[in-house]
Amino acid sequence: MMMGWYVLQALTSQENKVEKYIQNIIESGKFEGILNAVKVPSEVVVEVRNGKKRNVTKKFLPGYVLVEMELPQEKWQAVCSELRSLQGVVGFVGYGKQVRPQPISKEEARSILQRSGDIKSDVKFQVRQDHTIGEEVKIISGPFETFTGRVDEILAEQNKLKVMVAIFGRDTPVELSLDEVERMV
Repeated sequence: MMMGWYVLQALTSQENKVEKYIQNIIESGKFEGILNAVKVPSEVVVEVRNGKKRNVTKKFLPGYVLVEMELPQEKWQAVCSELRSLQGVVGFVGYGKQVRPQPISKEEARSILQRSGDIKSDVKFQVRQDHTIGEEVKIISGPFETFTGRVDEILAEQNKLKVMVAIFGRDTPVELSLDEVERMV
């Protein structure tokens, strides 16, 4: 039998507690050789608010906890019932109490671990912005510093805004990154 990643469903906002409980079981050695690791799927998101960037960790699969384990063919029920009995755990995704759970595919596990940064890859940070179309913004850096304008388009994939700026009496579209503007107060 090989190690595999299994998915536990947890009560929403209880994922971190469940992770700690399972980590304590791993550290105690109670299921040594069976339980290997536990992970709450989360990623770093760059949040821009009022022109200020900050990194925030967000769960991208809320309500789920991944457990890496080598579930034995015999006596698997002891391990599973121990995990199901933890406070905040609903159960294994898609499996009842009397059914042996199956691990997710290696591709799914790799995809989740890459997104959470546990496996090295070309990680793209997502920027969460709080601007709206038609909103007045002040440009705080770059060649148009001190100009003001109106948000005309939000280019979320590129983390940019298209802002209409009055230059020589005419509205001119200017493409700016999210950290170059701040909301007018």
